[in-house]
Amino acid sequence: MEKKFIITMIAIALILTVILCVRLFSAFVENVDRNFNRDTTVQNNYYTDSFGTDAVTDMVITEFDVIEFGGITWLVLYEYNDRKLIISEYLLDFRPYHNELVNITWAHSDIRNWLNSEFYNRFTEEERAYIVETRLMNNSNPWVNTPGGENTRDKIFLLSLEEVVSYFGDSGQMAMPRDRDHEEWWGFNDQYDLNRDARCKERGFYESWWLRSPGSAQTFATIVGPDGMIFVDAPFAVDEDMGIRPALWLSLIPLDGNETEDFEGYADEELIEGDKIELGGITWRILFKRNDRAFVISEYIIEMKRFHNENEEITWANSDMRRWLNDEFYNMFTYDERQRISETEVANNRNPVFGTPGGDNTSDKIFLLSIEEVVRIFGDSNNLRTMIMVNENRFIGQFSDRYDSERIALTLDANYRDWLLRSSGEDNNNVAFITRNGHVNFAGGFVDRRGGVRPVMWIYL
Repeated sequence: MEKKFIITMIAIALILTVILCVRLFSAFVENVDRNFNRDTTVQNNYYTDSFGTDAVTDMVITEFDVIEFGGITWLVLYEYNDRKLIISEYLLDFRPYHNELVNITWAHSDIRNWLNSEFYNRFTEEERAYIVETRLMNNSNPWVNTPGGENTRDKIFLLSLEEVVSYFGDSGQMAMPRDRDHEEWWGFNDQYDLNRDARCKERGFYESWWLRSPGSAQTFATIVGPDGMIFVDAPFAVDEDMGIRPALWLSLIPLDGNETEDFEGYADEELIEGDKIELGGITWRILFKRNDRAFVISEYIIEMKRFHNENEEITWANSDMRRWLNDEFYNMFTYDERQRISETEVANNRNPVFGTPGGDNTSDKIFLLSIEEVVRIFGDSNNLRTMIMVNENRFIGQFSDRYDSERIALTLDANYRDWLLRSSGEDNNNVAFITRNGHVNFAGGFVDRRGGVRPVMWIYL
């Protein structure tokens, strides 16, 4: 009886071993096939996670604009005015984050030093004149709170955890920390894996690449895995070799050597709290300055108006609000005052949560802030990067954070009111706004609903 039991157990073990080997081999074949025959379409609505498990999903593949600069191919992640945030399309090198296994942060890492010296100096002097120095926020690890160290100014850098999610696609999983009892405590796969994966141009296989955020301790750093997975609670030692994908802000015009980019912000602008100027009989708050210009917003809600006079699908480009600001309101200024108002190329992006089209980009003298801009200017708690979902596809339409008090606004008669943004809401019949409590309502209200108007513009000083 005992002998029969042992034989039975051995047989079961052999069967399980065969099944495991088959699954591992299938996953290997799938990975090889994907690396050498990658298709830029949804692949049967399946992806294989890091444990070889087939998960059903609709893979989202973003077609990024591609440019050549310094003999390197770059993907354009974001554009604002005359600046582009770019990242190398391919892994350009394989290097450790730091050459010794010690507690380290981005600010003191060998990879930062290499990127901003040896790698930076590969560009010609003429090319370096187009690379903008960038102020980087080096946050703590969002899951395990490993300190990210001091903020830095860099010409070349690596993306952070928050940034790679923000620009390659956000499924909301970054905002859901996992404890070590979770089956996938290390991080996550999602529908944006194929946006994030990368390979060396000369090699067929997709490989891991460093992010600048700290991992589960300061002896570890975070990575994007070979299949695009994000390792948040990352146990990868800083002295290991990983792929390098440099990122930088590129100016479309040569710089004077003194300009700086706030990452995810505007170029060479210092927030000057409390500074106000008078123009056209209106009090304006200076948000930041650039050389001889300032970006300003009205201190108060100057009027209650409809974004559009009819309840129909509309975007900023064709809205009655835009026409009013750039015609009747603009002409309230004197001739001399109008000469100080700079025309601005305005990017009208999709709603960052619902994906509602923002319409054509515009050229405006006066405009309203977008969802992204109001968050960057008044304070970013990372809530915008999180798609908060309940009951599968029903979105929570707004968020509140520690910056609410910075966003609230009074009318001239000292009443708190909602104020309008130019971004479309959950559809093009709705427009986003800031509530009277300072919450960011990205689902929006009907376009023919009255809301407060806080114009913004660039002015010459």
